[in-house]
Amino acid sequence: MNLRSDMRPAPRRIRSALLVAASVGLLASCGAGTDEITADTTCADYLDHPQGDRHDAAVRISSELGLSDGGNPMWGLSFDSGCGSNREFTLREVFGR
Repeated sequence: MNLRSDMRPAPRRIRSALLVAASVGLLASCGAGTDEITADTTCADYLDHPQGDRHDAAVRISSELGLSDGGNPMWGLSFDSGCGSNREFTLREVFGR
């Protein structure tokens, strides 16, 4: 019996463990920006996010609020416009929901 080989984890198990750890890390970071934007986020906070994150959140929130044609990518532009002069309002207030 070779103690040295018995004490080392098999390379396949190490690769599997690293793959699982990397997957969990990637999944945790995916959408991080959009998950923090909710209907109760203020317009000022919403506008501080990168445009891509804002527009992804706008599509999601428009569906959650039951807005007409919710989920349409054009809601990103509508949320940006609606928040432009109402920075203290929440997204929910801007769209009357």
